[in-house]
Amino acid sequence: MSSNVLIMPATRKLRGAPDSSKIATRFYASLGILFGILLPAEFVLAHAVHLHGVERQLLDAWPGLTMMSACVLYVRWRPLPKLIETAQLVLISCLTFYVMGVLIHIAGRSPYPLADQQLANLDAALHFRTASFVQQVAAWRPLRLLLAIAYGTTGFMVIGAATIPAILGRAEASYRFILSIIFAVLATAALFYRWPAIGPWTVECFAPARDQAAVGVYLTQLRSALPVIDMKSVAIVSFPSFHTVMAVSAAYALNCIQRVRWFTWTLCVLICVSTVSTGWHYGVDVLAGLALAVACNAIAGRMLKATAPREELA
Repeated sequence: MSSNVLIMPATRKLRGAPDSSKIATRFYASLGILFGILLPAEFVLAHAVHLHGVERQLLDAWPGLTMMSACVLYVRWRPLPKLIETAQLVLISCLTFYVMGVLIHIAGRSPYPLADQQLANLDAALHFRTASFVQQVAAWRPLRLLLAIAYGTTGFMVIGAATIPAILGRAEASYRFILSIIFAVLATAALFYRWPAIGPWTVECFAPARDQAAVGVYLTQLRSALPVIDMKSVAIVSFPSFHTVMAVSAAYALNCIQRVRWFTWTLCVLICVSTVSTGWHYGVDVLAGLALAVACNAIAGRMLKATAPREELA
């Protein structure tokens, strides 16, 4: 006589899976420690190098930060659980870029000689020259336009990396992105202080765009002994390329969304290429930005312990 045997399906359980609440706690605790150290340190360093626009820079940020803080309080009061994390991350992202931006201006007061010729020599050792690449891309108008558009989308990609994973329930990717940007700014400030540079147009003899010329003027002002009161909102870092850092880190954060994965990595590549095709950076700047992005994302992931879960049959 045959008997029916009920076979229960093997259940899966996750071992080593990260606890989202613990990751969030680590993230906010890390931010509190970093900001608690950086804010007073920036005021001290700024006054030490006679950079007197810090208070004005932070005061200019208060209207926007106050409005975003009100949004956070509103979604908590309603409550709107799906928007709480996103609103908090938008506020934190804006605060991060304001605070960390000041550090770059402080590093711009560097007493070290400009390293443009050294960076150009490194490019030459790699058989690369920015001016030649700019000319080659300029000959293909559709490509030049595509790369110029890609360069301008970096900010949107950064906003997406800070918010979209959180909206879709993958806040740990946004946490890692924000922490990696903070670590990258700290490293960039140190590198920029030691090896300040304006850009490849200064040694490769091609005409700079208006914004690029403004960078040269402002960086010369920063490097002078004169007090600086008005901090210009310009991209002043050449080595390493921070556009590259932001693009790679953002693509890594958005990698958790399978449907847009191909698009974000394609856009990331276009942004990295565009930093050179627009004449802003040496080739070695991009390579340094890539290495820095990988290292900082690894450190941020390690800090959050956001390791991939292992599946086991039970």
